[in-house]
Amino acid sequence: MPTSSTARTFGPAIRIDTDSRPGGCTLTFLVSDTPSATLDIRYAGDGDVGQCGGALPNDLQTASPGHPVALAVDTDNRPGGCRLQLRLNV
Repeated sequence: MPTSSTARTFGPAIRIDTDSRPGGCTLTFLVSDTPSATLDIRYAGDGDVGQCGGALPNDLQTASPGHPVALAVDTDNRPGGCRLQLRLNV
């Protein structure tokens, strides 16, 4: 019989390279249609943290129904990038 675990872990980090091209984007995470589901988000800079708008060092943010989380990626001429990890809770 299969066993289940309530322990949820974050997936591997996704690195967003904020190179020297002008511009940027906003990533918005929203959970919908499942009231009991949430999405935990870790987002941090590995260079100039100003490139990763919404980053909270050593902290996490949670998207839930009606409460989206918006993160900015500023691609400019500063070194480094942003690291994103996600964990779905249902």
